[in-house]
Amino acid sequence: MRLAELNIGEIYFHDQAQSGRRHTNNRLEEAAAKLMVWRERARERAELAQMDNFARLDIGVTEADVWREVRKAPWES
Repeated sequence: MRLAELNIGEIYFHDQAQSGRRHTNNRLEEAAAKLMVWRERARERAELAQMDNFARLDIGVTEADVWREVRKAPWES
């Protein structure tokens, strides 16, 4: 009887470990997705900073708008 209890316990711990790994993987995927968004924002802001006045006027932003946007940290939307 003790052997059966041990097997049940091993299955329980095995399942618990699998669940923990899935939870960790989800957190890693979420963190990677956030980092990708932040990287894209930084790239877009750098591109905006490189635009000349004609291009800025074409998209309808002023130099002040560009300055405010470029000064933001990547995690700020």
